[in-house]
Amino acid sequence: MSKKVEENIDNFFNAIKNIKENTDKINPTILRYPIYFILLDVLSKYAFPNEEEVGKCFINFIDIYSNWEYKNYVSILLLNDLLVKEKNKECFTENEEYKDLEKKVNETRNKWGQEREHKVLNPKEADLTIEELENFREKRYWKLIKICRYPSIIYHVRNHMIHNLRFPKPKDPLDTTNIEEPYYYILDNSYELCIPDKIVPMFVEKCSKNLKEKVMQEINKYDPEKIFKIMPDWFHKLPKKCF
Repeated sequence: MSKKVEENIDNFFNAIKNIKENTDKINPTILRYPIYFILLDVLSKYAFPNEEEVGKCFINFIDIYSNWEYKNYVSILLLNDLLVKEKNKECFTENEEYKDLEKKVNETRNKWGQEREHKVLNPKEADLTIEELENFREKRYWKLIKICRYPSIIYHVRNHMIHNLRFPKPKDPLDTTNIEEPYYYILDNSYELCIPDKIVPMFVEKCSKNLKEKVMQEINKYDPEKIFKIMPDWFHKLPKKCF
């Protein structure tokens, strides 16, 4: 691989690092997060240049390059919410697959204890891993399960921030701590899920480092200049068939 390509790769990751460090200084802090998520989008595009679906690209990037210990956990609280919404649809009909998944969720949720106990729960003690839900892989509600996996939740946080300039995190008892882990806590007599905002810059830093290490070990390296063109093909793509 040419020295020019390696130089381009170095410049690319240095630019990500510099932007991230400058972003860390922005006030008010809420304005930092759209930039953090843009950096994650750019990194995921570089990691998967042939993947056109933004959500899939983003989630795969977190899966592979974050080393995040919660990436295979599924939020039982959010999955239960989706099951309730599914059941309330006019087109819903009773079926065994739904009952089986609902039972699994309820059994797990019942282990949390009563809300009045006012405790904070870690996903490792509160949720199930995707492997523990493997029996549902070929079934109707596997998509709902995947939506509630934590990397997918981070993608939904990204969408909420980019489109609404809000971090979907209500006031919580650990808000002032330097926490980088999701957790459940009691708010208004019911459990809520908190995705701490400090997780996002942590992803930028760690994923960028891991991606660069992997890229530099490869024989055929992606040239950032070829992926991020000066005049990219960003405008509306016409379908292959004629109008």
